[in-house]
Amino acid sequence: QLDRAMGRTALAGQGVVATGLDALDAVLGGGFPRGELSDIHGPRSSGRTSLLVAALGAVTARGEMAALVDAADMLDPESAATAGIQFDRLLWIRGDALSRHAPAPAASRHLVAGRRFPSAGRASAADPWVRLLDRAVKAVNLVLQAGSFDLVVLDLAEVPQDAVRSLPMTTWFRLQRVIEGGRTACLVVASAPVGRSAGGVRVELRRVDGEEPRAGLVAGSRWSGAPGQLRRFLGLDLEARVVRARDAGESACRFRCRAGL
Repeated sequence: QLDRAMGRTALAGQGVVATGLDALDAVLGGGFPRGELSDIHGPRSSGRTSLLVAALGAVTARGEMAALVDAADMLDPESAATAGIQFDRLLWIRGDALSRHAPAPAASRHLVAGRRFPSAGRASAADPWVRLLDRAVKAVNLVLQAGSFDLVVLDLAEVPQDAVRSLPMTTWFRLQRVIEGGRTACLVVASAPVGRSAGGVRVELRRVDGEEPRAGLVAGSRWSGAPGQLRRFLGLDLEARVVRARDAGESACRFRCRAGL
């Protein structure tokens, strides 16, 4: 009943949804395209959560509607509030808080013409990560069908990549078909490339290599105080590489992430 509760708004699939990060919006052409499926990927501490909450904060601060399908229940409300997220304009769908150390699905084997072949991306339906993914995809599909959100994010960042790869490619085609020509920009956040539409963008995140890392310090990290003294972690310097399916080139930008976001 979500579509009736929210009400449907007819809007041509034009324009963008700004992230609120000026450097990134500049290389995105203003923001993530509406009516398209885009993805954000990178390893841990690459800024993917910071980008996620920054975009949700920018959208809700403008009075627009956003939805987050938080597959592994990883969003920290205090950090989200610090980033400016207005919770009265955010639909937060929380999945199961599975341990990030839970084993990834084991590769199975399938039978084809009497011979068995390994299928690295396939996982048992009994695996808890597969059940979690199934519920998350169904949830985001329902939200997209409502058609009343400006930004919808599916956060799979802490889901093992083997489990994510078990999803058929048609999953992303179906999600794109739902939002095609509409007002919604949909983002999938993961640790590796997942899926995007032809008009969507892919944002690859990584830490910027700065000074040579010393013992206990990470490349690209920023600290207060002088080396050898008590220091406070301030944040990370990050780089975003933007790739478009319809553009042979690519562009990149750098931005900073404050500690706590």
